[in-house]
Amino acid sequence: MDNYGGMSYSNVQTPGYTTCKTHSEIIYTRRLVLKLIEGNNYRSSPKAGPLWIGEITSSGSSPDLRDVMNYMLVAAFEHFGENTQKAIREIILSGDARVKALMEP
Repeated sequence: MDNYGGMSYSNVQTPGYTTCKTHSEIIYTRRLVLKLIEGNNYRSSPKAGPLWIGEITSSGSSPDLRDVMNYMLVAAFEHFGENTQKAIREIILSGDARVKALMEP
């Protein structure tokens, strides 16, 4: 699904008749990209490539990154510096201890 949302359909069947209802909702895709660079190389040649890139995406009903930033950071930290060679799906539930630790002062 993309930033523009999607359309879903549901059928409710009861004895005697069928009702079709249309439901629409907006699903936002949030994206965070982290780049790890070696400071001395970057200072001498700003075009030097990064040592590691972490790309984290999240989708949901809120467009506000502040609502999901800590969750995205936890997902990134789980594989920090690692070459995963593929996308990894991770579900982090509300109340996760790692997220709570990031929120503490």
